[in-house]
Amino acid sequence: MSTQLTQQLNKVRGQVDAIARMMNEDRDCLDVVQQILAARNALGKIGKDFLTNEAVRCSRSSAKKDQFDAILKQLFSLGS
Repeated sequence: MSTQLTQQLNKVRGQVDAIARMMNEDRDCLDVVQQILAARNALGKIGKDFLTNEAVRCSRSSAKKDQFDAILKQLFSLGS
């Protein structure tokens, strides 16, 4: 995994920790929900970036390409 993705994951981890603190402190519901949405969106971007990187990496090897195709099929079946 790239250093950039690791840094992004660490940032999301920090966001999730902050959300837990906000909930424990009974912070305003809207503020908590906004932070949850921000963390969710950031995690979605990380997932897309990871899949993009894997697609490029796996396209170089036919064995890995088949494996990646199977993963994509599984992901798309989960989404429906």
